[in-house]
Amino acid sequence: MNPVENEDRALRPFMVLSFCLAFLWPLAGRADTVCPEPREAGHWEVSEKAQLGELTKLEVRHDCTETGKEVWHIRALASCHPRDCTWGVAAAHLLKGRLVAVFETFTAERWISLRLDGDSLNADVYIKPHNGKRKPTRYSRQMVRDR
Repeated sequence: MNPVENEDRALRPFMVLSFCLAFLWPLAGRADTVCPEPREAGHWEVSEKAQLGELTKLEVRHDCTETGKEVWHIRALASCHPRDCTWGVAAAHLLKGRLVAVFETFTAERWISLRLDGDSLNADVYIKPHNGKRKPTRYSRQMVRDR
């Protein structure tokens, strides 16, 4: 192998890296400029002790497509014994300044409506049992960022 071929071979990784940086660098962070990360996104927990079956934690996830469409998902956890149980993950939608999600669980349909209040998150919960024997319930919880 002659010295020119050795030099070409040694420069290939550098050339590939340069190509990637030159053409892909402008695309990095593009979704953030189209859809900045909202304050609602993150991990939240109730600021006081929850009763059995009540909301304890939320994981609010925000994604942004390349076209700028915002996609929201919420994972909700409730107080159970001996540890928290999940209501599952539901798609959420922004409606009149509130983030709203509906969770279909085995026993009930559970609606959560979220609204930012300074550094906290207000969660209004409406639970409509599937059987007609139990009455629907409503409650609100103040949530803080999970540390």
